[in-house]
Amino acid sequence: SRVPSVPRNAASVDVHIATVLSSAAGSCPLGAPRPPFLAGGSLLAPGGRLGSLHFRPRPHAAGVSLASLASGRVGSAPLAVEVGYALADALGNVSISGNASGTLRLLGDGTLLRRVKKSWRLRLDGDGLLGVTEVALRAQGDDSTRIRELLTNELYASMCVAAYAMVPVQVYLRDEYAGLHMMTEWLDRTFAQRAFGEPRAGATLYMMQRGFSFQLLGPSAELYARGCYNAFGDGAAGCREGFAQAAAFGLCCQGAPMYGAVPLDSGAGADLAARGLSAAEAMARLVWAVNRGTDEELARILDVESLLRLMVVDLAVGKWDGFWRACSNYALYLDGMADPLFRVVPIDADQAFDPRLLWAGLRTTWDSFCCINASWACIGGVQQLVRRVLTPGRFRERFLVLLDGFLFTAFRPGPGSPVRVRVELLHGALLPALLGDDDCQDASREPWVCPSGDLSAEFRLLAAYAHDRACYLLAALLHGVICGSWPACELS
Repeated sequence: SRVPSVPRNAASVDVHIATVLSSAAGSCPLGAPRPPFLAGGSLLAPGGRLGSLHFRPRPHAAGVSLASLASGRVGSAPLAVEVGYALADALGNVSISGNASGTLRLLGDGTLLRRVKKSWRLRLDGDGLLGVTEVALRAQGDDSTRIRELLTNELYASMCVAAYAMVPVQVYLRDEYAGLHMMTEWLDRTFAQRAFGEPRAGATLYMMQRGFSFQLLGPSAELYARGCYNAFGDGAAGCREGFAQAAAFGLCCQGAPMYGAVPLDSGAGADLAARGLSAAEAMARLVWAVNRGTDEELARILDVESLLRLMVVDLAVGKWDGFWRACSNYALYLDGMADPLFRVVPIDADQAFDPRLLWAGLRTTWDSFCCINASWACIGGVQQLVRRVLTPGRFRERFLVLLDGFLFTAFRPGPGSPVRVRVELLHGALLPALLGDDDCQDASREPWVCPSGDLSAEFRLLAAYAHDRACYLLAALLHGVICGSWPACELS
């Protein structure tokens, strides 16, 4: 291996996140989701060791080799898995090591699969390890520090927002180092049980398609089941790629919902059929409440408090490729059909702490994040749910109160900033493993991934962004201009 062990004196990084990132709102509100396991644990094993996963072909597994796995010439491969600490840490700070068997499959689209460093989906056989049967091993290829998403998820936890657990782990394919990956909890029934408790009848996870914007299409659920949106004056000529003109003027449909609905309770399909309910009907109810319902009606079908807390974090870390800035990278958890309650679950925050603006040196002088008329991203032009909760009234007032608390606690500026302390600790803990990834040392490095050309400088830039962004938002909050140009603003 080219990767040296983390020195034993690095045990000082074994700091509980719950201590470093104090909750911006004190105790979580009644009924709030349970924080990720990692929020009460640490990243490293005793002695400062990073977790590791070693993958080797099972005996008699024909055609499985390091070359085939790394190149992606096989879709999946049966493997023997040796686990050192990492899985247990993500599940409650119980240190174990052991063996299991499972299947490793490449994860990602065509662009991601062309990269040298791959992301993987690991399915463990039988009962898995400590009840975990499926995780993602994410390469975080757009982030040389590998910690942007981890930091963001920790900040979600500090604000009592449900997010998947993550832990850094060194991955080895047949004893050859394959880089530092973020082992990530899979969004499934196990996640729902951990985050929200036992799923009720009809509980469903909606994996939202990029661009869904809560646009009202009428009382019928059929148009949501067909994946339609209203192109308004553009008519058929304005239909996006993959959509076609419907019989009704101005409607564009793709023939399938703009989400994947995954039932989570036992026998959910039969229960739904017996009651005559559907995922599309539940979605139609939510969209109606967003656009036409009273505040009380919206709060009955949507966990607005959790959504506002999520939006506070997204605004602070500049998650431009997310729920309210680009109508992407989120899921909706529906807790039961009899008395439906939706919760927004964030996904994929490796574009947080805005690397584009770090690269350009424009860390603070921007307000376009608050624009929601992003027709290039949101299908139908405007994120209707964000428009609703940011309209002057009780929801916007609560958002500003939560933002104020967040900026004075978990995201406060200055040398004692919890985020800055956390970045410095992670820098010391992960640097030896990151050096083996060569994101900054390689002459063919991507400027997007490592704009400074120096790995340690990337960590300093990240901490500087958090400080500058906090100062900017505090000043904007003081002068009452948070999202002051919303929604009639131009996107650069």
